[in-house]
Amino acid sequence: MKRSGFTLVEIIMVIILLGVLGIIGTIGLNSAVSSDRGMYERQLQSAIRYAQNYAMSHFVYTAVVFSPSGSSPSCTLGNGGTAYSGYAVCACNGDSNSSSLQPLVNPLAQTADNFYVTMNYGISYSVQGQGFTANYIAFNSQGEPGTFPGNGNPCPSSGGATFKSYGGNNADTPISLSFGASPPQLTFYIYPVTGLVSYSGSL
Repeated sequence: MKRSGFTLVEIIMVIILLGVLGIIGTIGLNSAVSSDRGMYERQLQSAIRYAQNYAMSHFVYTAVVFSPSGSSPSCTLGNGGTAYSGYAVCACNGDSNSSSLQPLVNPLAQTADNFYVTMNYGISYSVQGQGFTANYIAFNSQGEPGTFPGNGNPCPSSGGATFKSYGGNNADTPISLSFGASPPQLTFYIYPVTGLVSYSGSL
């Protein structure tokens, strides 16, 4: 009676093939993460520009509010962290009696939706510079980036917290925003006074 089975050569070929497929899958996943990381960076840059333009065109305080890892995006102002997993674009609403920042509608959404963004693939980002201790970057009606000392509510109906623009003795020191699940990270910078976005960290 003849017995059939796999030869040693066939088994080795199968192992090699599985190894090649595993390498291709890993490269594909890393490529997807890297592509998403760049997409989120460009998306946040657009959100920052939108917040600045909205503040200047509507004469209200506007803020990009970052959400700590594990929490949903919201307009709640607070102390800064070391890493964030999403953000919301929020503003005082001049047409209502609301005393707190409200989420803006995302103008790029195909359907009406609040400007909330959450990261995928475990990608997070950090904000550094200017003694940054808040979880947001706010803009006043002149387009200057800054914060509200004590993270008070900036909307007029609540009395309006004092706005403190970045700058002073550190007028040339930008705020850096770095993206990535692990190095190498993508980084861009926001400058005081003008809110200019730079890739190099120098004007």
